[in-house]
Amino acid sequence: MTKDPPRTLLRAASECLAREALRRRDFLRAGVAAAGIAAVDAPAFGAPLRRPGPLRVLVPKGCEANLAPVVERFRARTGAAVELESTPVDDVATVLMLRSLGADSAPIDVALPATFTIPDLVEAGALQPLPGSAADDDSNALYTLGDRYRGATWGYQTDGDVYLMFYRRDWLEDDAIRRRFEDRFEEPLQVPRTWEELDRTLEFFHAPDEGRFGGALFRTPSYIAWEFWTRLHGKGLFPVTDDMTPLLDADEAVAAGEELVAASRWLQPGARVDGLFENWSAYRRLDVFCNIGWGGSQKAFNGEGSPLRGRLAHGPTPGGVLAGTARPISYFNWGWNYTVPRSAAQPELAAEFARFATLGEAATEAVRAPGGFFDPFRSEHYADEEVRSVYSPEFLEVHEASMRSAVPDFYLAGRGRYFDVLGRFLDRANRGELEVRRALELVAKAWERITESEGRERQVARWLELKARYPEPLRSVLRSERA
Repeated sequence: MTKDPPRTLLRAASECLAREALRRRDFLRAGVAAAGIAAVDAPAFGAPLRRPGPLRVLVPKGCEANLAPVVERFRARTGAAVELESTPVDDVATVLMLRSLGADSAPIDVALPATFTIPDLVEAGALQPLPGSAADDDSNALYTLGDRYRGATWGYQTDGDVYLMFYRRDWLEDDAIRRRFEDRFEEPLQVPRTWEELDRTLEFFHAPDEGRFGGALFRTPSYIAWEFWTRLHGKGLFPVTDDMTPLLDADEAVAAGEELVAASRWLQPGARVDGLFENWSAYRRLDVFCNIGWGGSQKAFNGEGSPLRGRLAHGPTPGGVLAGTARPISYFNWGWNYTVPRSAAQPELAAEFARFATLGEAATEAVRAPGGFFDPFRSEHYADEEVRSVYSPEFLEVHEASMRSAVPDFYLAGRGRYFDVLGRFLDRANRGELEVRRALELVAKAWERITESEGRERQVARWLELKARYPEPLRSVLRSERA
């Protein structure tokens, strides 16, 4: 089973979070609420109501299969009943927010929002901090950057959604194709390491008159920002300076955007409109050299009956030549986290459940589940025979390496607004409505306004904390200033 419905960066949810954050500030002035943006360590609506009853868990629709073995193991261990409440993936953060504001009388004890929504949920007072994650000192947990924000732990990662690449291995290994490529470029045909190499292979394979296309990379407003994020880092830039001045309109960033737009010429015809499932269908249906995606993509491409089964090679998302070395840029751009809402009726039991679900056999069984969309996120998952059967050993080798070296998403307050404006203006540039440089200049100005509205001093502190947690050796070769 795959993520359902198509994942769209929770755009509507992010807008709702921004509105509710502003409302909370008004509540503070009126004296209605006990917490606000600057007081995230206080309960939002006084002490939570404690009452006996089942633990209620809000889950993204489609991941019930992942939770089933966890729930059963937790019941056997503690005797506690657990009830799952599912909601569409786009609505998890919104429902969590509205419940925390008292919009519904039914309490939620545990919720699984997307990792990148956690900063906005924290700033709106919707979550309560968790005990310091055991993963902080646990080398088996491969990615914990999204768990912490402003010095506290707010969620436990449960899904290894690192972005990576899919290639037609049968094309890469075809002797005639390899000779033509080498004759043209005087270099061997291989899995690309940089975006320049990838764009060259997209063009090489693109022959629409023959029913063959270079790529199926996403080009919708909700997804296009993710590719730009890796292309930007591949140019050797952090997204902002140490004082939060955007670098999105720097020459290298503009070049990244121009190359992204140029590469759109070598994509299958539906790329500009296809969401997640449409993208998967196109890649299975058409002759397309490469695609981009997650573990769920691999499940779709490698499943029984898929024409792509056994015909794919994998690689990390490309990067650039940094400090004289071609370096791929792995990127963690999604994921789900176990969190405990401020209004949880049973917060201690909820925190115990969240921790239990992300450790040991319970976590492995969740990833093994034939349905759902929790991808491997701990080192022991990669040695598990059932997991290896679902994903394939070749895919898991690339996935594990990418998890260990992934750059984070923009885990700052206002993240939804930052990425929303970036995606919308990149889409306009990709459609030819704006020159890339002009589009990114407008994005940079909008980011400045967002930073001011969130409080520059606070945003600087948050950014420097996040920047310090970028993986080495990448952190040491990225620049925080214009050339």
